[in-house]
Amino acid sequence: MSDDIPVHTGGDLLSGQIEFIQSCSPPLVAGHYQLAWSQQVNNVTAGTPPVYAGSQKLVVSGPRFTLPADSVQSVYPPAAQSGNYADVMPHVVLNRATLPWERPLPGGAPWLGLLLLTEAELAGATVETITVSQLLAPPSGTQGPAIAVADLLPGEADSQCNAIDLAAALFANLAPTLAEVPLLCHARRVNTADKEELGINADGTFSVVIGNRLVPAKLDTDTRYSALLVSLEGWSAMLPGYGGDGSTPSGNTGAAAKVRLCVLASWGFRASAGAGSFSGLMKNLARPGGIGLLQYPHGSAVGNDAAQTALDIGFVPLTNNTRAGEETTSWYRGPLSPVPTNPAAVAPAQFSDTLTRYDPDTGLFDQSYATAWQIGRLLGLADSAFARAMFDWRRGLLQSMVRIQQQGARLARLPDDPALARLAAPRHPDVAPALQSQAALFDAARTHLLDAEQQPVLPKVVPHSRRADPLLSRQLAPRAQLRSANGGADSGDPLLDLLDGVLGGYGAAPADEAG
Repeated sequence: MSDDIPVHTGGDLLSGQIEFIQSCSPPLVAGHYQLAWSQQVNNVTAGTPPVYAGSQKLVVSGPRFTLPADSVQSVYPPAAQSGNYADVMPHVVLNRATLPWERPLPGGAPWLGLLLLTEAELAGATVETITVSQLLAPPSGTQGPAIAVADLLPGEADSQCNAIDLAAALFANLAPTLAEVPLLCHARRVNTADKEELGINADGTFSVVIGNRLVPAKLDTDTRYSALLVSLEGWSAMLPGYGGDGSTPSGNTGAAAKVRLCVLASWGFRASAGAGSFSGLMKNLARPGGIGLLQYPHGSAVGNDAAQTALDIGFVPLTNNTRAGEETTSWYRGPLSPVPTNPAAVAPAQFSDTLTRYDPDTGLFDQSYATAWQIGRLLGLADSAFARAMFDWRRGLLQSMVRIQQQGARLARLPDDPALARLAAPRHPDVAPALQSQAALFDAARTHLLDAEQQPVLPKVVPHSRRADPLLSRQLAPRAQLRSANGGADSGDPLLDLLDGVLGGYGAAPADEAG
């Protein structure tokens, strides 16, 4: 398994490739603007021409205290899930590619940050819904973002937002520095040709905000985490910074005991206790005593050496109902076997029962390979493309077998039939013309029978509008020649007349042959 990411290096973005973009700045960042213009008339012969001037204020708005409901494309670790998430930094993917750079901090740093906190660090603090004015003017002892009320849009102070009060010391220890913020945001573009279209950008360009904290690789107990996407607007002067001597970062929060942060998105997950990451588990899998293997619970004194060995290497005893109705106990081991196996020792099988193993010493069956065969069969049939191809192959094979059998039976029977023996006589100029005509009829009939065998023999769905087609007279090419050979009427030979009727009723000519 390779860890390489198929990075886009130029040209069209292919399926599975990804292109990383350092930043995706909008043409105009959010804020207040004033457009000013002037016009001077030149080449006036008399007097001083006036100067025409004007100005217009405008506001470029954008998400500030809340995000649209469809802004978040995905989050990691997954919300409300449990697992070992030590290998990947927490992050949130946003549908709007320019969102982190629409309200830049000093130096052009993004205005979004992702904080990761444990349940103990939150100390009971929760995300609450308040007004923007309460966010900017918190109670005594709590510091809010340095955003002037005059910079708000009309009515924005009374709008609602989500916020959380954290300990100032905790914020100083966990928040990214101003120099780190640009490194924690980027944009990426992916090929969406094979992606689910619902709720995804058509151009495949997204922005990503990454947290600056990893989940520990080894935890003694399950730990609840909360991920908070917060606004860093108004906090640039209070973000922690490293000293020139590498001292511990500290934030300039003054005497405030708490800080009030605007929360734009949040989710929770549980980091489970384990022996290590997935890669670490796989690397140590073969080392004796490296990790605890997934085993059926059992003691060290099972009482049977064979059973003890089977349990130690991953087998589990399961109830098995045989085809005869007998209930017994059989061994089973899944595909993630903790011991080496030899796939070459298992021959191809047409039925799952062929792969059932029996141990005469213990009297127990081993259904591991039989179960794997059945699971693979069901997985294959669940794939519509594979199932259709298999059905077409089986149908074609059955048709070929039926066609070969029918051809062999007819070719073996017709030449030996006494009534047709004279029709198989060799061609010769002295042979009577009547026999030659009858021989031509026999060859045409046999050709028609063999050609008809090329048609599919399995039933097909026929539309209601075509149900009456078989009742129509057949349009066979050699009909006129056969009628001419028979003299246009009954030949007097019962077998030839029977063939004439079977092949479509040659007793009456169709309308197009009446002339």
